Amino acid sequence: MGDSYFLSIDFGTSSMKVILYDSLFNNVSSISSEMKTVHPKAIWAEQDQNLWYQNATTAIKGIIAKIGIASTDVKSIGMCGEMHGPTLVDKKGRPFMRCIIWPDLRATSQAEAINKFYGSNRVSAHYTAAKLLWIKENYPEILDKAYKFLVPTDFLRTRFTGDFCTDATNAGGTNLFDRQKMDWDWGLADHIGLRHDLFPTIRETGEFSGQVTEDAARDSGLSEGTPVITGGGDAPVTNMLLSQLEARNCLLIYLGTAPITRIVTKEGKSISMGTMSAGGGASLKWFNEQFCLLEAELSKKTNGSPYELMNQEMSMIEPGSEGLVFIPHMMGERTPYNDYARGVYFGLSLGHTREHMMRALVEGITFQLRSYWEVAKAKEGIEPDFIIVYGGGSKSRFWRQLIADVFGYPVYKLKFDDLSPLHLAVMSAVASGYYKSVQEAYNKVDLSLVERLEPSKSQKDKLDKAYNLFKNVDKSLQGLYTAEHVIF
Repeated sequence: MGDSYFLSIDFGTSSMKVILYDSLFNNVSSISSEMKTVHPKAIWAEQDQNLWYQNATTAIKGIIAKIGIASTDVKSIGMCGEMHGPTLVDKKGRPFMRCIIWPDLRATSQAEAINKFYGSNRVSAHYTAAKLLWIKENYPEILDKAYKFLVPTDFLRTRFTGDFCTDATNAGGTNLFDRQKMDWDWGLADHIGLRHDLFPTIRETGEFSGQVTEDAARDSGLSEGTPVITGGGDAPVTNMLLSQLEARNCLLIYLGTAPITRIVTKEGKSISMGTMSAGGGASLKWFNEQFCLLEAELSKKTNGSPYELMNQEMSMIEPGSEGLVFIPHMMGERTPYNDYARGVYFGLSLGHTREHMMRALVEGITFQLRSYWEVAKAKEGIEPDFIIVYGGGSKSRFWRQLIADVFGYPVYKLKFDDLSPLHLAVMSAVASGYYKSVQEAYNKVDLSLVERLEPSKSQKDKLDKAYNLFKNVDKSLQGLYTAEHVIF
């Protein structure tokens, strides 16, 4: 076909998507696969890094075969992924143990010990520093043998290129990064007892860091020597694309594994309102896997999605779920930080069904996001004109309408669903010299807003009542979200 193509690999906590873009950033072909998380204990969460590589190479082979392009037509590759989980590797990039991914809370006591030393709450069990200390205390022999520690994006890229580097977005999510110096926080590293040579080199986000090796070329069908950019953490890479939007005076809501809320002011300033833990798409995925076997079977027969069937079922339940409330702190919470917070169903009765529990779960996530907005609104004094939702959950019209009704503002989605892979393709094209700048590349991309949904006054009145109950239940439980009451 003779065109230039750019390959993006985006793997979050729940799924991996590999997308091939042409030079005008059209999605030529894509393949998605589920990410398998193992929970050896209730608050532990691990993933097999070798499956990341296997899923990626299998998808790339499939896309190249499906489209029929030459491997040399793929000019460069970009990767982004879930953040914060350390992988300890040898000099060949082979892991010593499964990745302890970011929702894992086993390192709560280690985080508390570090914070006690510093007299602040700078470190959380969700992030890499505390997890590395947990490994040091429980598996010191692994830390002694390890050549480097790598977070997920960096591990996958290393398997393709043989490099051992990171970028500021991934380093910045470790709790081990000094943002002022743009270097590792060697003081904290020394306090934890981590060798300096364990840390990967920090490079610029989007610059070329290596080339596809002979082994990776054989496994994936790519050409040996294909350039690979550093990439970055999935959320920061998405934010790079969102900065290109011309939308102002609005709320941005990410509906993924861990939902995020931001304000964009009239002047274009972006202000973070709050980030959930694994209480978003992760909770919905948990419910689907545990209680929706029928939907899974039906979706296989119709070649559809079980979540589409779940949306239909939830829409049959009255707003407020007839008094059933879900508190979405399934793996601690990040706004405000509380590693001891837990998920709760409150108000269950014999008249409630599985569908009530399903709807209450999505309402609870949405109520939590509204609570972030109310705090920010009181502080910033901003009244937005509309909401933009993005991420996997934005594909659900049911959820978008629920957000409109709960918040009371019109809701849009973006024309493009896959934001981080698109920005990876843009960075790859710029690094390759195909475009002179990110701005020139984005002149080829349609970033328009689509599918405006208006809030329903009648629905909002019912949901306001349910939201007040949600706040009262969550407030009443705060005294139980402590080490004294949580069993590890």
